[in-house]
Amino acid sequence: MNRPAIWTKEPAPRHRTEELMQLMADAKAGAPLPAVGEALLRKTWSMFPASKDDTSVNSREVWAEVGAVAFTRCGVLCELLWAGELAAWQHGERELDDFVFREAAVFPYSNEQGRPHFLAHLHTVAQQMQKDKS
Repeated sequence: MNRPAIWTKEPAPRHRTEELMQLMADAKAGAPLPAVGEALLRKTWSMFPASKDDTSVNSREVWAEVGAVAFTRCGVLCELLWAGELAAWQHGERELDDFVFREAAVFPYSNEQGRPHFLAHLHTVAQQMQKDKS
């Protein structure tokens, strides 16, 4: 599998690796990914590469600074952006509507609630926002 450049850098520091291992164990047990603050998610987003071919970002440094939860949540957003699945809420190369970050920070990702569920949730929220404007 041809992974984005951010995933091919050095591994994260030990304490962050242990944090990820715990998240994986929790996920295997059915627990959702913990929520993060929207501000932390936006900070993480600003540190992620603009494209999957961008090699200027050192994932070890990003992960060490923000932690596994924010890193993982932002990774999901990047994968969706790079696949064109966030185009309805994308402006320019990397700008996304505010509600995307708000929802991505708290959506209960789990084995049952993955990317397709998150996208469906975003569509529902966007439709409700449109309805509320009317």
